[in-house]
Amino acid sequence: MMKTKRGQLIAEPFIWISALVIGALVLFFGIRSVFNLIDTAALTQIADFKKSFETSVNEVYYSDAGSSKLVSISLPGKIKRVCFYSNQGSINKNEISPEDISAIKIAGSDKNMFLLPLDAYKITLMHNIENLKANNLICFDKTKKIKLVSMGDYVGVEKPQTNQ
Repeated sequence: MMKTKRGQLIAEPFIWISALVIGALVLFFGIRSVFNLIDTAALTQIADFKKSFETSVNEVYYSDAGSSKLVSISLPGKIKRVCFYSNQGSINKNEISPEDISAIKIAGSDKNMFLLPLDAYKITLMHNIENLKANNLICFDKTKKIKLVSMGDYVGVEKPQTNQ
């Protein structure tokens, strides 16, 4: 059995404490990195949805008047609904929260697509989709489909007919 010196005996608890602190820091930063990666994946999913939706709107816009297309909604978990409003017509106050209504009104006419709740992520969830117009506020749950209809000089948004 080796004989330990008195200085070694005092230093051993500091080594264990240092190892625990370093282990805790590695665990903390690792978990934080995983959560940042999950948020980045969600933001990428939002960007992909916006880009594919813009492509669908352009396809319908350049089609004959009366043409339509159904678009699936693919958004991350924190986003519950997609709403469209072109700053005309009425807003049904039962559709969305008062905070979201005031944010939509403040956004003015330069935004027409809103991902709700607006505070789900640390980015703006209000977008302008060119050639798209919604006469009244219309919202879709993220499990539903959106019907885009060519109106000639713009693309309208409607709820699809359900076959009963």
